[in-house]
Amino acid sequence: MARDDAGIGPGRVGLHRLPPLPVPTAPVKMSVPMVGWRFEPLDRSSGVPLHRQIRERLAAAVERAQEGWAFPSDRELCAVFGVSRLTVRQAVDALVRDGVLYRVQGRGTFVRRADLAERVTATTFLQPWLSGRRGYRMAVDELTRTRADEGGIAGWLECAPGAEVVRVRRSRFVDGTRVAVDVRFLPLGLARSLTAADVAGGPLSNYLVKRVGVQVARGHMAVLVRPADPEEARLLELRPGDQVLVRRLQLRSSTERVLLAGWSVYRPERTVLEFTVSG
Repeated sequence: MARDDAGIGPGRVGLHRLPPLPVPTAPVKMSVPMVGWRFEPLDRSSGVPLHRQIRERLAAAVERAQEGWAFPSDRELCAVFGVSRLTVRQAVDALVRDGVLYRVQGRGTFVRRADLAERVTATTFLQPWLSGRRGYRMAVDELTRTRADEGGIAGWLECAPGAEVVRVRRSRFVDGTRVAVDVRFLPLGLARSLTAADVAGGPLSNYLVKRVGVQVARGHMAVLVRPADPEEARLLELRPGDQVLVRRLQLRSSTERVLLAGWSVYRPERTVLEFTVSG
């Protein structure tokens, strides 16, 4: 990949709105019958395992869920579907593994809101922000010259420690909430003509190709989870040390010159990164 920047039948379920991670409040205890989503009845003659049918019905309902809704307890789902707790737990566990739901120890299970569904390919990284989609906005926070520190940016850009580089920081918003922060570094020689309009107008790989005349031949990406530093926590309205999702990247030319390096930091409970894999 070489481009940068580049939630119903016999019962009813009552759901209580909670704030998003990382500090959801305790859900209010619910009882059957419950008010809320409708689930289709199970087809016990179909031959399809019950836990799989429950999983499908829950997933379909989650797609229509609202932010921060508490998920029904195992006991409540057992009463709704008329099955054992083991069967319900199999279905819910599968949705947690799929990233549809998330658990908070001692608090319960919650619907994961994916405000940012980012398809990580060479062509669609910033598409929601560039397409004029309602509620999506970008802001260029920083475009400055700085020095590459030894073992850090100098190592990523494969330049001499102390060499002048250009640092870019861009924020991405959905409905007024900052959901991602992109930080990029370019060698000064490639970024002398870089403007805020270039940063806001598309992936920086576009700038490299169209404005500098350098072709991006290949890129490397890595996705990890780590604690937010104080600045990231401030920008994303988290607490220092809360977990963030990080996507690191490095772009190279056909001669193996590093053209750009950096990272994007995301609120993990509001982000899904989608990858296309081909053989």
